[in-house]
This record gives sequence, structure tokens and C-alpha cells, in this order.
Amino acid sequence: MPYDQSDVVKAFDIIVEWMQKDIEAMINVGSNFAAALCILVYSEALGRFRNATIGDRRNEAARQAFKYFLGQMGYDDSDKAERIYSDLRNGMAHSYFPNKDMRFIMDGGSKGIDLNASTGAKLYIRKTFDEFKNAIPKVRKDINDPDVSNKIIRNIRTCMGSGPSVSPPTSISRWVTDRSGA
Repeated sequence: MPYDQSDVVKAFDIIVEWMQKDIEAMINVGSNFAAALCILVYSEALGRFRNATIGDRRNEAARQAFKYFLGQMGYDDSDKAERIYSDLRNGMAHSYFPNKDMRFIMDGGSKGIDLNASTGAKLYIRKTFDEFKNAIPKVRKDINDPDVSNKIIRNIRTCMGSGPSVSPPTSISRWVTDRSGA
């Protein structure tokens, strides 16, 4: 069965559901650092999904995917997005520590990520998660564009068919819903 636009949207919706449940679980038990890490990493992952760069190991692809999603979250300033990427996301994703001094606070903040040097950089978990959730419909709208979804389909076909032990499923929706391990 060929992949189609509905498979792309269904896969996106399932992936988003998993991500949101992960983050909500962490927030519910007070794991502010782990929740922040997931929000930052998942932002790049959803940007990669939308940009059709899943499996692309180039740093620039990761950076652009992250900046795209941050823009959907309301961080349109390219310099600020770059600082968030280099100071927070990279350090946390690769060494578990941000590259700059940063406080992770569960509640508060008018913006989720505050890089104000005079008051100290802060990531407000619940506010950043709200911004993350508010970005989802914008990204989903982009994915509904046939040109974008066709590009995503080509990207997923390439990724899923390229590994030595990977065989492409009959549909993208099966790929994200089949938990049998087979």
C-alpha cells in the first residue's frame, strides 16, 4: 500500500500524542529538567518531521528543524533561536547539561524561555510546554500541504528503507502504531 497524505497526518498526530504524554508525565512528577530536555529535543524532532530531514545527520538540518519549530512556538528572532539551540538544546541533548547557566522552573514566566542576562537565563517548564502545544496546530497545518506531505513521504521512505535490518511497513501509520516488535 502506498503512503499518502493521511498517513503523514496520522503519524504526526500519534507521535505528538506520545510526546505530549511523556512531557505531561514528567511535569506531573516534578521532573523539571527531564521535561525541559524532552521539550527541546522533541521540538527538533517535530521540526525534522515537517522539514523532511528525518535521518539527515548534518548539523545544519538539525539547527534549521529546531529553529523552524521554535518559530512556531513564538521565538521568531533568529538570533534568540540560535542561542536557545546552542546554549540549551545542544548541551542538554548531548551532555545532559546546558552550555550556559540556566535555571529550570516549573511555573511562572511571561515567555517560556527567558535568556535575559541581567536576571539570569530561565526556562519555565509549564509555559514552554504550553508554547510547544500551541505550535502543534501550526505545524500540522503545514503538513497538510500536499507538497510538504509528499516531501515527508519521500523522506520517510528513504530512512525506513536504508538500514540493513529495516523493512518499510505497508503504511506510515503502521510504522508508528505497531508495537509488536516484529
